[in-house]
Amino acid sequence: MRTTAIAMLCLAAMPLLVACGSDVSGADEGTQEPGLTKKPADSDPGSDNGSGTGAGTDPAATGLAACISQAACDGAGGPSLGDKRAFHKVLNNLLAATGSPNHRGRDQMYTAGDPQWLIGKFTYTSVDSDLKGEDVDIYVERGCGGTWELLGTATTTEDGAHAPVENAEDTGGRVYFQIPKAKELAVGRHRVRMVVGGDLTSTDMLIDVVPKDTPIVISDVDGTLTSGEVAEYGALLQGELPAPQPKAADTLTSLASKGYRPVYLTARPEWLTKRTREFLKKGGFPPGIIVTTSGLTGAIGDSAAQFKITELTRIKNHGAMIAWAFGNQPTDGTAYEAAKIMPADHRVLLQTDDTHGARRIENYGEVLPIVMALPAICK
Repeated sequence: MRTTAIAMLCLAAMPLLVACGSDVSGADEGTQEPGLTKKPADSDPGSDNGSGTGAGTDPAATGLAACISQAACDGAGGPSLGDKRAFHKVLNNLLAATGSPNHRGRDQMYTAGDPQWLIGKFTYTSVDSDLKGEDVDIYVERGCGGTWELLGTATTTEDGAHAPVENAEDTGGRVYFQIPKAKELAVGRHRVRMVVGGDLTSTDMLIDVVPKDTPIVISDVDGTLTSGEVAEYGALLQGELPAPQPKAADTLTSLASKGYRPVYLTARPEWLTKRTREFLKKGGFPPGIIVTTSGLTGAIGDSAAQFKITELTRIKNHGAMIAWAFGNQPTDGTAYEAAKIMPADHRVLLQTDDTHGARRIENYGEVLPIVMALPAICK
């Protein structure tokens, strides 16, 4: 797995090295939240009131009827699996026998009534060789309550065989599974596990189903939550996790405790999803949906901005309300402006100026008191 990580790191780092030159070397379950109460906007101690310095309006005015559990969904249990089944293709048997699995699932946030798609990618070896034409069993732990249910079985794709779903291109080795209407997931947080029938290797993903207009908080990861923009790459080579920004976890935890649902939007490559989740857990960040690029190398610069604009549009089209957004690059400010996240000072940029009116902070200690003073939208 270390060899795989190093090989994939080289692929992921290539665009970063081009952009940065030679200086890159520096490189349990949560508790159930009770219902929402509606509070008037003027009860928000951080309300702007025209001064441009406050925290803005109160999203409790959306009138959500209930607050949903923000469980970590990281319990040690799993579904009961049957025996391994023969691979359909001899070459796939050899692939699985000789290479480490690099499977990954794509977290999703849906609003109630949306079609619910489960999307995964199945690869082996240090060069990310796709597993094509094989059975994958799909299990769900509804509400992360410890009971697992088999939803069905899907087949991994050939390149381009399936139309993109939720912005995930079919690069081969993918699973696209739409949950049947009779088995749809209710409002809440759920864990899905996809298991390869031929060797029982697997990958997990989180699915949040929320009411329309649920307030969410968006956060970039690299440089925004980690100690530096390229801290992940050096840490990965050393088999470690990067250090977090001081008080960043306190800030997002405070928002989550008030009912805002975290979405971690990062231009990292898809294969770093598991490490991203490990970093968030170790750093004390609230669990949430992780959204990455769907490719192998990630994105930087204008490509990263366009990726985030596309994903923010998708999230808004699903009916969620983006109430806060955190970043550390001008491209984050560009994406948040394009998404019209308002008020503008709810776009928070770490040590970065923004021509669109985002709030600049030098450290999270500046914004933490504002966030802590916000009224809870759940109590």
